[in-house]
Amino acid sequence: MRKEDKELQYLLFKIVNRGEITIKKWKRDLRIKVYEISGKKNYAIYYNTSEGKGWWGISSNIVKELENSGIDWYVILWHTTSNSGYVINRKEVLDKTKKEIWKLRIKDKNYKINFPNDLEGFKKYNLQEIIYQVND
Repeated sequence: MRKEDKELQYLLFKIVNRGEITIKKWKRDLRIKVYEISGKKNYAIYYNTSEGKGWWGISSNIVKELENSGIDWYVILWHTTSNSGYVINRKEVLDKTKKEIWKLRIKDKNYKINFPNDLEGFKKYNLQEIIYQVND
């Protein structure tokens, strides 16, 4: 199991242990790291990791599916090198993609997110803080 998958499992385990909620995989495709959280608050999270310089991508199709889902959603960008990450809510993601701050690469239809420029104004969180950001 990859290190980032273990980190994701730990994050989800901590969320589940905070209250009576359930977590299920968004799609059957195991490569897609989108999870639906149900309980006091219903939402989805898309989780992506980066090592080194801090480069992430999110598929434009995933953004569309999340937006059409009818539930709230967040993008979590985890930086394994610094052991910290970013929580970006639905509105902020749509704003960054609409204003083309997160550039769409036509070849793979992924929005490219590069640290630090594309994350200016976002606070970095440790794992515990991320749990509180998405669950409160």
